[in-house]
Amino acid sequence: MKRSLLLVMRCSWSLLSLALLLLVLSCSSTERGDDDDNSALDDDDSSAVDDDDGVDDDDAADDDDTAPPGMWSDISVGRVHSCGIDPSGSVQCWGGDQAGQSTPPVGTFVQVSAGWEHTCALDAAGSVQCWGSDASGQCQVPPGITFTYISAGTLTSCGITTGGTLECWGGPHGPGMIPPLALMAMVSVSNRHHCGVGVSERVACWGNNNLGQQNFPSATGFLQVSTGFRHSCGLTTLGGVQCYGLDDLGQSSVPPFAQQAVQISSRHNFGCARLTDGTAVCWGENNFGQASPPSGATWLQVETGEGHACGIDSFGDPVCWGSDAYGQSSPP
Repeated sequence: MKRSLLLVMRCSWSLLSLALLLLVLSCSSTERGDDDDNSALDDDDSSAVDDDDGVDDDDAADDDDTAPPGMWSDISVGRVHSCGIDPSGSVQCWGGDQAGQSTPPVGTFVQVSAGWEHTCALDAAGSVQCWGSDASGQCQVPPGITFTYISAGTLTSCGITTGGTLECWGGPHGPGMIPPLALMAMVSVSNRHHCGVGVSERVACWGNNNLGQQNFPSATGFLQVSTGFRHSCGLTTLGGVQCYGLDDLGQSSVPPFAQQAVQISSRHNFGCARLTDGTAVCWGENNFGQASPPSGATWLQVETGEGHACGIDSFGDPVCWGSDAYGQSSPP
């Protein structure tokens, strides 16, 4: 009897030992499995971080052309209407619509330019669409041409082709209204005179010059030009602002503190400049407060019209000031 009991006890200890051994082996296997999983996750996460860095690098490279998500990317001001490109890439317009200039087509765009009573927009493929008043053919975009930059004026529209040449449509037509053949980087279209900046950083103008609105110095390098009603302003390569032509309302008298600019606009009888610190300064006609930008704001872009101005603030939102008789200073 004792011998049987001893045999049973030995068998029980053996089974218990075997069970403990299996348990230890099972735990060890699980730990190794966890290590493998963690290693795989670490590798995948590391790869994902690298991929994200790659995307960020691409975004950084595109900062000059593409606004961050959720921000308006471009804005332009006409006589009594304004247009901008919203975060979805669609053009939205507000203000006067008597000629259909504030009724944009459906699509996604990268640049918009508001003229007197018409508007043009450029898409990513280089195609241009114009709408609104077409009394002089200013909405008749030449077919079969792709563009990199556009500007809508009073009765004329112009664009820089992908080859760097200048192409214009509309009117008025007459002596001196033939655009130069030089390769251009940007163009600004007004009423009866227009100017562009060549790839050589020199300004070339054509049209009316009765008040010296074309008299840019040939020895100075410019990055941007903006044509007003009877005057013109340019942004030099050193950040200075120079204006020429009519100055009866101070539109060509740039204040000294505007000489650290990174972007300008001077479309009618007043001008504005965005400075290196993001603030804006304006000069010239101010009968509607159009030359008095909101204080304390910083800007990504500022644009001028006839009696109002608009900008994209540092939050990426459209803001306008000046005359609002047609709702042109009340963005959506």
